[in-house]
Amino acid sequence: MRPALLALLLIVLLVVPGSSLSAADTVASVAAPFRCRLASWETRVLLEKGFAGIRQQLRSGPVAQPDDSGLVRRYFDLAERVAEARGRLERAAAAREGTGGIEGELVALEREQEGLENAVERALAAQVDAALRREGLGRGPGGRILFPPVLLEIDPLPAVLVVSPRERIELQESHLLQAGLSLPERERLEGQNERLLLSALVTDIGGLATYPSLVPNAFGLQFALASVAHEWLHQYLAFQPLGKGYFVGGEMTTLNETVATLFGDELGARLYHELYGGPPPPVAQELGSSSGDPKQLDFTREMRQTRLRTEELLREGQIAQAEQYMEQRRQFLLSRGYYLRKLNQAYFAFHGAYAEGPAAVSPLGGQVRLLRVRSASLGDFIRTVESFGRVEEFRAYLAAP
Repeated sequence: MRPALLALLLIVLLVVPGSSLSAADTVASVAAPFRCRLASWETRVLLEKGFAGIRQQLRSGPVAQPDDSGLVRRYFDLAERVAEARGRLERAAAAREGTGGIEGELVALEREQEGLENAVERALAAQVDAALRREGLGRGPGGRILFPPVLLEIDPLPAVLVVSPRERIELQESHLLQAGLSLPERERLEGQNERLLLSALVTDIGGLATYPSLVPNAFGLQFALASVAHEWLHQYLAFQPLGKGYFVGGEMTTLNETVATLFGDELGARLYHELYGGPPPPVAQELGSSSGDPKQLDFTREMRQTRLRTEELLREGQIAQAEQYMEQRRQFLLSRGYYLRKLNQAYFAFHGAYAEGPAAVSPLGGQVRLLRVRSASLGDFIRTVESFGRVEEFRAYLAAP
């Protein structure tokens, strides 16, 4: 087997979340009927895309066509219209009104969207590939080999079952679930785990570093560009000390996710501005800063205060009081227009892995931003941070004169 193909197969093994749980484990057995079978999905998609095409990308990258940006715009416009039509269909069905016209409209929209999908995947890959090469992230003579090649699939994303102990905030287990789970199915899964005296949450994800990357179309074009870059970086880092430490857990997971989030958001915002006329992206010094209306609720501040108070109650052994407090805070946020279906220990355990997110209290967010500000470019930032196999190495580098 050629080295490039062998390495690509290694990516598949490295980036697909595995599990050391046995079939007898209770949480795993609860999740089993809804488990997402990623291995079969990856095999099918890789065969469809063809290893010959991947080899071509290794040599020179995907080639963008002059009208690709127009196709991409049209595709994401259709995605918005599909979502709106589905909403109208659900409301009409609930009101026992006629749905035939809406169903016909939805079928036509989805058919057009599906016809564009392969071209849009190639276009997004080409656009992100070119940006990565400009950042000097290619290897070999002249940096012409980008490894792994940018490869993505736009598909419905799996959900994830997250489990935490009730007495503390800690990601104890997570299991990928099938896409499209209904609200009753999600609540039933959560309830089964809560009866085991665990905190549980079934939530959606914004992308997945399978190979090809699994990218959503439901959150707009800028989000999709950021997601492609974010997930590619996870694949790239799987061969570097930083990425190899991902599954150590704790702060190494947080460091990986924070780096990937900052990288994806910056590159995605830049491409959205350059290719699609979006607003200018913030400069490195402004990353993570708040520029909202001071009269508006600061969601990040409110969530971090909620987490800190929750952890204080849990340290005092007041589990029921902590859960009551989180529910009160959820209701408050709901009254201010922030819909959180569930706010519990599992929510904070999952979302707290992203140090830039509102559910986090880790100092790593500010520390990663500091390294980015000190770096001459986004590529320089990655070439520096990829070498840290332990959080202590990263902090020592920052502290050095």
